[in-house]
Parts: sequence; C-alpha cells; structure tokens
Amino acid sequence: MAARLNDPEEAGWERSDFPIVCSTCLGPNPFVRMQRIEFGGQCHISNRPYTVFRWRPGNDARYKKTIICQEVAKAKNVCQVCLLDLDYGLPVQVRDQALGQAQESLPESDAGKEYALNRMQAEGALDRNPYESSKPNELLMKLRRPEPYYQRNKAKICTFFVRGECKRGAECPYRHEMPTSGPLSEQNIKDRYYGVNDPVAAKLMDRANKMSKLTPPEDRTICTLFVGGVPEDVSEDDLRDQFYPYGELKSVKKVASRSCAFVTYATREAAERAADELANKLVVKGHRLKLLWGKPQAPRPAAEGGAAGGAAAAAAGQPSGSGFPSYMPAAPAAESGGACKIEELEAGAWQAAEQADPLLFALLVDVALPCQNGTEKAAVVAGQVVLELTTAALTIAQAQATMLEGRLNCSQLVAAYLQRILAFDQPLQLNSIRAVNPACMERATQLDAELAAMRANGTSALPSLFCVPLLVKDNIDVAGLATTAGSVSLAYNMPPADAIAVALLQQRGALVLAKTAMGEFAFFPSFCLSSLSGTVRNPYNLGRTPAGSSGGSAAGTAASLGMAALGTDTGNSVRGPSSHTALVGFRPSLGLVSRSGVVPLRTDRDTIGPMARTVEDAVRVFEALVGPPDPADPLSQLLQNVSLPANFTQFLNPNALKGVRIGVFRQISELPGADPDIQALFEDALESLRLGGATLVDQFTITGNRLGLDWDANRGGDGPAIGHWNVAGRWEDLWADQAPFKVGIDAYLAAGNASTKHRSLQDIYRSGEFHPEVEDELLSALRTTNAPEDYPTPAMKALGMVCGGGWLWTDPCRTEFRRNLIDSMGRLGLAALVYPTWNQPPLRVGDRRGDPYDGNNSPLIAPHTGSPAVTVPMGFVGDGLPAGLQFLGRPMDDDTVLGLAYAYEQLTQHRKPPALFPECTDLETHDYAVSAAPQAG
Repeated sequence: MAARLNDPEEAGWERSDFPIVCSTCLGPNPFVRMQRIEFGGQCHISNRPYTVFRWRPGNDARYKKTIICQEVAKAKNVCQVCLLDLDYGLPVQVRDQALGQAQESLPESDAGKEYALNRMQAEGALDRNPYESSKPNELLMKLRRPEPYYQRNKAKICTFFVRGECKRGAECPYRHEMPTSGPLSEQNIKDRYYGVNDPVAAKLMDRANKMSKLTPPEDRTICTLFVGGVPEDVSEDDLRDQFYPYGELKSVKKVASRSCAFVTYATREAAERAADELANKLVVKGHRLKLLWGKPQAPRPAAEGGAAGGAAAAAAGQPSGSGFPSYMPAAPAAESGGACKIEELEAGAWQAAEQADPLLFALLVDVALPCQNGTEKAAVVAGQVVLELTTAALTIAQAQATMLEGRLNCSQLVAAYLQRILAFDQPLQLNSIRAVNPACMERATQLDAELAAMRANGTSALPSLFCVPLLVKDNIDVAGLATTAGSVSLAYNMPPADAIAVALLQQRGALVLAKTAMGEFAFFPSFCLSSLSGTVRNPYNLGRTPAGSSGGSAAGTAASLGMAALGTDTGNSVRGPSSHTALVGFRPSLGLVSRSGVVPLRTDRDTIGPMARTVEDAVRVFEALVGPPDPADPLSQLLQNVSLPANFTQFLNPNALKGVRIGVFRQISELPGADPDIQALFEDALESLRLGGATLVDQFTITGNRLGLDWDANRGGDGPAIGHWNVAGRWEDLWADQAPFKVGIDAYLAAGNASTKHRSLQDIYRSGEFHPEVEDELLSALRTTNAPEDYPTPAMKALGMVCGGGWLWTDPCRTEFRRNLIDSMGRLGLAALVYPTWNQPPLRVGDRRGDPYDGNNSPLIAPHTGSPAVTVPMGFVGDGLPAGLQFLGRPMDDDTVLGLAYAYEQLTQHRKPPALFPECTDLETHDYAVSAAPQAG
C-alpha cells in the first residue's frame, strides 16, 4: 500500500493529457475549455485512480465528466463519458450482438482486472481498435449514428431537484421526475460497459426489429427510388457510385434546392435489389439518407395529359416511372369546399406544378427535411403546396400571387398554420399561442368565396392583406376572444367589438388566426411571463427568452405559426422581442395608430406595431393600421397639420441607402456591459450601410437643452439613461410616475366588457389572480394618489422636479427631448440614427438581472420623443442567437426609416429561420375547435 501512495505511476495510476471521447460528448466547439484533475477520481470499472476531465460542450449543455479510465475505454473502444462505441455511436451490447463476437471482458475482481489490463498493455492490444477488423453488418448500418447528436448533451433531469435543492418551481426548464419503474430506472455503468442487461440497448434492438423493408409498389413500371435528406456535399456521382452495383442506372438526378434525389434503374429487378439492400441503412459520405419507392403520377384528364403530356414530361427530364414519394396524397378529382385540408388541392394545381418542373414536383411533399423536433405527428408547411415556397420564406406577396394563379386558397393556407401550431407550440413548449380563433376557418371560407369571384373577374391584385393569418397580442381586443393581457384576472374579459386597429386590418382582408401569450399586463421587457400562459421561449434556443412583453407574437411569427403579428410597444415590446427572434419590428410615430380597444400600460407612450419576417410584410400591416384620427385617442392630435402618404410600400426602395446621411449613436452601442460579439456585428452593419451608399456620421450626440445638460446615454457615468432628462444637472426619471397605468386600466375595465369580473386595478389586486412577479408593479400603481397631469406633485416641485407629467406636449422634459433630437439630426442632415436594439443576447429562461439596464436600448429615446423606430435582423451571435439593428427617425418620418430598413435588409439578408421549427410533412387531420375563453390556471 505504501508503494501506491508514494509512487502513483508504479501503482498503475493513470496520467493523461486529453480524454478519449466521442464527437457528441466533445461538443461542436473545437476550442472547448477543459478542467484537468490529475488522479481526480477512481475509474468506475477498474477502480484505478485516473486523470479526470470536465468540460461543458456548448452553452446550453450540461457539464460532462469522464467516468472511466483510458485503458478501460480502449479495451472496449468506447467513449470515457457516455460509454458508447466510438465508431458507431451505439451501446456496447448492440455492437457486440451485431458483430457476433463479444470481445474479451475484464474480470470482475480488482486484481483480475488489473492483471488483464497490464497484460493487454504489454501485448499492445490497447493501442489498436479491437473491432477494426470486423465488417459492419446490416444491423449496425441501420442503427449507427454517423454524425454527432448534440441534443444528447442538453440537460433533461434537474440536478438541483435530484439533490433536493431546486427552488425554481414551475419555472424550472428541466424535468422534476426520474424514471421510477421499468428497465430505464435500473441502468448502471457496469452493465453498459460490459454489454449485459442494458435497457437502452434493448430498446434499440427492439427498434431495429421493427424496421421494415421497403414494400415494392404493385405497379411494375416504377423503377425509381426517392432519396431524401441529401446534403450539399453529396453529389450525383456519389449517389451513382452507391447505387450502380445493383444494376444498370438510367438516371440519377439531384434536386439541390430540396435536398433530395431521384435514382432510376433500367429494370425493376435492379431497383428492388437496391431497395432491399439499402433500406434503412443508406449512408453516403457519413450522412444517413432516407430511401423510398416512387409512386405513379396522379391521373390527369385526357385533355391535359395523354401521350403529349408524357412526352413533355420526358423532355423536361422527369425520371421514368414517375418516382414520387410513396406517401404523396392522390390528387382529388375536384376542388374541395369549406375548411379543406392542405393536401386537398384541385387537380389543376398538381398538373401545373408537374408541368412547370417535373423534378420540383417533389416540393408538394417534403420528405427531404424531416421534423427535427422529435414529434411523430408533424404539420405541413404553409406554402409547401407551392413551388419553392416554404413557411420560413413565405411572404404576403408570394402567397397572394399563388392564390391568383389558382394554386392555393385561403382555407388551405390557414389550415397549414393551424397544423404547425398544433405540431410545434405546445409539444416543444414554445408556449407562444394563448388561444386559436374559433372563427378563423369560417373567415377563411368567406375569403375563398371572394377569391373565386375576383379570379372570375380577372383581378390582377388582391387587397394588401388578403388572407393574411395574423397573430394578435392578447391585450388587443378581438371580438369572440377573451382579452386577458396575460392575467388570470382577465381570463373572461370578452370584448364586444374589435379594437379599431384589428377592424382596419380586417377591412384589408386579414384574418385573426390566434391570440398570443404576453408578459402579464405588458410588464417584463426582458422576458415573457404571465399567470395565464406561463413562460414563452425563444424559437432559436428554447433555453432562452424572446424578451417581452410581446414575446408570444415574436416567438410565434419567428417559428412560422402565423404570417405576421401585432404587438404593443410602450418602451420596448415590439422591437425588443423582434430583435431577439430575428424579426422586423416597427414602432410607429406616436399618434399614427389608434389604441382604442387596447389594455393600456401607459397611454402616453403605448402604440401598436407590426412584427413580421420581412420589412415589406411589416410595412403592409403598418399601412393598414394607419387610419383616420381617432377622437377617443388623445394622441391623435399629434396628426394635426401632418400630411400622410397614400401608402408606405411606395418607399420600399432597395437603393434607399444611396446618398443618405446616417448618424452612428455610439453613446448607445458602447454603453458599459455591451457584448463584444454584438458590437462586432454592429461594426459589420455599419460597413454594410457604407457599401449600400450611405454616408455615416460617427459619434452622433443630442445637443442642446434649455433645462440642463445635454442628453448622455450613460448620464455622465451614472448609468444608462433608460428614460432620463437632465434638469439643472440632475437626471430625472421620465418613467417615474405610475399613475398612467392605474388610470388607464381603470378606464378600460370601466368600459364594461361582457364578462369582466373586475372593474378596477384595485379589484384585480384584491382577487390575487395574477403572477407574484407583478405584485410590486400593481402595488406601486395603486399607491399613487395623483392624476398623470398632476405629476410632479406640489411637494416634488418644491424640490425642483420638473419631468414626467401628462402627455408629450405637457411634459416639458419630453418636449425638450423631442425638439433637441429633431434639431440635432437636422443640423447634420441626418435621415436616421442607428444603434443595436440590444447590447446583450437573450436572457436564459429563469434568469433575472439585478441591474435595471440589461442591454435593452429600445426604451432610451423613441417612447419619450414619439419617434418611429424599426429593428431589422443584424446577424447571430453565440449559438445562433439573433441580434437586431435599430433605425430611429424624426417624428412622423416613418416612411424614411422604413425605406432605409428595407434597403439594409435587401443588402444583407441576415434572417434565417429557426432550425428547431423545420418544414414538416406528416399529415394528420385535426379538429380545430377551441374555446373562446381560456381555462384559468
């Protein structure tokens, strides 16, 4: 024993410089930082002390640690962490059974294991893979995982819960239960290593037994196989090399845009041999591909088909035997009426698609991009029925053009989005949708009738928002749906009529698809939480927040659960969530959009704004929101002597950057704590603006202040000016008065909606029907005794306070702020200012920052000056987290900032859809009947 303590190496203790790990456990970052602890633990198999390595394979991964020593790992050719085979990514038991040659196992006793390891080391057996001479058989080819599976690194069981220490309760993003029965509750390391009684291996073997071979179609003329999931680096020659051993090939055609290919054999026998040999085990260049039999073309009327049609298809290069996926739905004989499923297309649409490009006919069913979310029952993508259109890229203009061509109707488009909501929102816990509109399919059917009439009359253009399925934030009134503002206390607040904004949109042909979850009462700018809907997650990373309070509108639109959305923006709530979810979010100039029918947060700053995947779509929604002045909305008086354009889409010019001067607001982009990656993206954005022809005026500042010092984004070192103006050297808080919330919500509740239980904020507080995190905000508002116009109070004025009272035109600080912003931009001839929408990436779900400033730049200027501001995708940081660039203009210069944002978007094209919400295809008929009122709790 003394020898072991005094001389570890002589005792066989293991020193190593790097672990033996699989690509999955190592993680996607090749520069991962590891902790190396020499003799930091005992091997779970040999009991030898060894060098322990610990690291985190990704921002959202749990920490990994080696659990066996390297000699033990080499003996079985397994990873030191997960104990899976290094070549196949499979459990030892599966590999050994498949190869039929279980390798020599280590003895059970410590002395026997040590002797065996020493002998294997002396013979050099540990320096080579003991399985390298074994040829992989059919079972291994079926089950092997050739590429890293990083999803396995994500935490599932809450480790704090396991230790009895989790205090996050319902907000904890990890599971609070562990398997208590069944084989999976009895796993242990030794069984996994030795390959005996491994429940995971048994599960995989059972899956392999259920994998059936491809059943050849009855039609013997079909000689084509469909290959799905073909990546860019797999060429037609690579596929030809894989398939030619089974018989003479007639053609191999790859459709790169859809990641699929068609392989056609000269004989049916050769096709059957290939299908038998390669089914469930087709691997090319390390990529597992999907293999299916083709299906004959849908029958066509003789007038449009026949020999001439077949000859045309052949001339276009269509694979013989038709070769389309075997589960493609048959074309219906006639157009279906009412709320038809997405696949019930009229026969003419199928024929038009086939004649346009026979190879791209496969776009009608996307087997090449299976769902990555793990659900078996996925949804058809909106627009997938149209050539080269997918939900992630489908714009209003594209959808409407396809409708005019007769290849899509409104019911089909709405059904597609409903299917995606059902497949993704709750199964993935995105939690963006509070309630689906029970009248949406009825409205779609009405629009189908209008579409048929317009097409019959030869209409060349549809109303600007015709059949646009909109997601609406749940503080905006929609008749027939509760307006809850995210609170259980308003769960049965049923408005008798639409908000004016919603009515204007529906006049242009839009329909309300669903109400979205939101931060309760529009609180919480950095995350999205409510007593009614819980936590909304970011579609780009479900462990992150989409920001608030319009988080549901942002997450749902980014995940393509609707075509566009409405949010409200008091300080941040349209632009902040849009930036965090790679959307375009626009806060219009105060006064342009009516707020009648909106649960208010602060009526002196609230506005409705559009959220969409493109600038053009956001502008289409915005210009429909701009109606005549609303007598019930005091901000409408800002429209006096303002001449508004007939439409705003006329300002969408891709060359709008040329010759304009843009101010760079580095006071904001360089605030303390700014993330270096976002700052780097901002510099890239500035370079893009220069390339677009803009002249940048660096280090812009707002100068001039008759009340005190010039505005400074960092208040001279006192911290970010989230809403501050300087008076005689003091920075006064423009958000300090809480009376606007109390007065505004009391007025809304007093209006008397049909089912409202509570008529005042006091009633809501007494009921206790709200999330605990909003209690302080409610109490702060209830404790105010002044009216908004009476702030500052006489006592405050006696102390020299000036700012914060009433409307923009009655608050001297906001008036001064607005005037000096306009003058400072005018002196330099600037069309707009630019700065990052956020200086920090999205928060992790459950995190709360103690500092009032968390990188959110949206509340600094626009809410106080009434300026228009739009955020546009600027790129991605970290593990694919979006960042946004904000353009801010002078009040009522909405057309200018939108034009510049459009030109920047067209130049950079930064947006990409979230990978967690792919184009899905497994169809299922669902009942979309929903309740108009939510179930509290």
